[in-house]
Amino acid sequence: MADARNFAAKKTSSLTDKAYRALKESICSISIEPGTLLSEGRIAKELGMSRTPVRESLKLLENEGLVEIRVGIGAFVKQISYKELMDLYAVRRVMEVLAVKTSVDNIRKSEIRQLEEEFKTLLKKHAENEEITVGEFINTDLALHKLIIAKCDNQYIQSFMDTIFDNIKRVQTVSYEELDDIEESTKQHLELLDLIEHRKKEELAVKLGEHIDWSMSCIRAY
Repeated sequence: MADARNFAAKKTSSLTDKAYRALKESICSISIEPGTLLSEGRIAKELGMSRTPVRESLKLLENEGLVEIRVGIGAFVKQISYKELMDLYAVRRVMEVLAVKTSVDNIRKSEIRQLEEEFKTLLKKHAENEEITVGEFINTDLALHKLIIAKCDNQYIQSFMDTIFDNIKRVQTVSYEELDDIEESTKQHLELLDLIEHRKKEELAVKLGEHIDWSMSCIRAY
């Protein structure tokens, strides 16, 4: 009997993770728009599971600030106010500038080269008027910032920034069509990579802070 209960618990946990990942991706990519009511029954049907793991996944997403659960009404995709957005970027600036001072020594040249190629590909496409999808731009953009955090060897910063990046991705997805300076953004990232390669810590910290300030100024009202 105990084995059966353990199996059921593991199965529910696995399904909760499946629902969590599916919903998180849809929310962060704006496939499900801010303010949308999340029907447990409909989601469960679409994912081929019961409502229990869906309900548990919504609680996890609420803890991450992506979902708002209103008692007696239901769960909604959380909207981000302008003030919350400004607060988000202010915290992001502090955390990334702090992280980069230690992560710079841990980033390998192979990782730098890979990101350089990805950013140069964006520049080439932009110069040749080729389509750059929202996913392609945002994933490349965030890759450098996530690498900086991943290499900082501070688990508290890493855990905190996971939630920050999820919300940054949502905002960038909404504002992508308004972004008229992909070239400038890409060049700034390449400059940051060059500073990382040459381990210019102080200049890098300053430039990273300026880059995040610039990014914030590019974000339209959400």
